[in-house]
Amino acid sequence: MTGKQELSAYRLTAMMLMGRIFAAMTYFPAGYEGPGTLMAGTLLSALFQGLLMIPAAVLYRRGGREVSRGAAALYLIYFCYEMFMDIGGYVYFSDFLFGGEVRRTAVLGALVLSALFLAAMDTAVLGKAAGTVLIGMAAALLIIGAGAARKAYWVNIDFAAADPAGAVLRAAAAETARCECLVLYAFLLPRTSLSRRNSPGRTAAGFLAAKAVVLETVFFLTAAVLGRYFYHTKLPVFSAASYSGGRVIQRFDGLFLLIWCAAAIVKLGVLGACARDCIMILRPSAERNRAAALALLPCAVGAAVPVLRYRWESVVYGEPAALVFAAVVILTAGVPAAVLAGRALRRRTVSKGVRA
Repeated sequence: MTGKQELSAYRLTAMMLMGRIFAAMTYFPAGYEGPGTLMAGTLLSALFQGLLMIPAAVLYRRGGREVSRGAAALYLIYFCYEMFMDIGGYVYFSDFLFGGEVRRTAVLGALVLSALFLAAMDTAVLGKAAGTVLIGMAAALLIIGAGAARKAYWVNIDFAAADPAGAVLRAAAAETARCECLVLYAFLLPRTSLSRRNSPGRTAAGFLAAKAVVLETVFFLTAAVLGRYFYHTKLPVFSAASYSGGRVIQRFDGLFLLIWCAAAIVKLGVLGACARDCIMILRPSAERNRAAALALLPCAVGAAVPVLRYRWESVVYGEPAALVFAAVVILTAGVPAAVLAGRALRRRTVSKGVRA
């Protein structure tokens, strides 16, 4: 693995959570058939995702600290795809938040420059930044949730679907496809410094538990507050936040906007840093800042073409979910499992040679 920086278990967890929380706060992809099935599918996906994280944890315990060039190329493609989607999605959805008063080019430029600054940082420093932002985000979500609770109605949570079991399974698959944090776990774990108390398994379990609590709370409050509008609004969590308020501050949607922007920048910076490291694995002589720019800027240019021509909606709602799901499974579990299998095969070959 390029670089000698080490992450703590908390910083790794924070970097993983930031990405998933940002996606949950932005939009819910098409295909969810009800808040009840969505919440049940999210819990079910945690079990499946825990199984996917086992090979990476086993590889870490057996001394796996390197990423091959072939694996780095695969990770690089995935990280660039996620950056492309996040850049375009942020600029597109910002129109609904800023009311069209800010040009898309200005939003795009500010996001890319901020993320580029973070992507050039050491991974450990970036993890510390993610941990700090995560604390602020948790506090803000608690404030928004408390302000919206008085307008939440339990009756809006239902399991109405033609095929409830199938709807839950589809929701679980969709949740896994949106969880690039699993790929971050497999890629960043080798540089993480873990103690016996914070083993790879406990770190994964803690992340999955924290993610489930946050997502279930967000989904519940959003559906309970919005009711059937939950299915039609482009920014459901922001819409729910607009119902939140207190005696002094009437609405907390401005607070949502603050943490949403911070989460986007940190998430994009993390993805950019990971893509940068992939480039440095493929080309060890590459300079870090240039590698970060090489990873991030082409994705920004690629996203700028459809989003500035107001054609991004067909991209974000036409995402190939099955292909993304397969990529998450392969990069999270398949690559570490292949490394473990290759090591086992080499040991057998050596032992047979010694016996001969």
